[in-house]
Amino acid sequence: MNLFKINLIIFIKGYEGFSVDVWSSGVVLYAMLSGTVPYTANSMNELHKLILRGNYNEIKDISAGRII
Repeated sequence: MNLFKINLIIFIKGYEGFSVDVWSSGVVLYAMLSGTVPYTANSMNELHKLILRGNYNEIKDISAGRII
């Protein structure tokens, strides 16, 4: 099981396949477009807090043309 699914399972206290897969896909897409993951922290506790808050850096210089 990958790190993205594990983190979400911790927060929802169970596995809900569709929700976890959509969230994980968003994290992977973010990483593909920006070259980095949306959440970085020094500890798992800090990482969980960032994810729950929804704090992430917006990708700069992204346009519809980059996605196509």
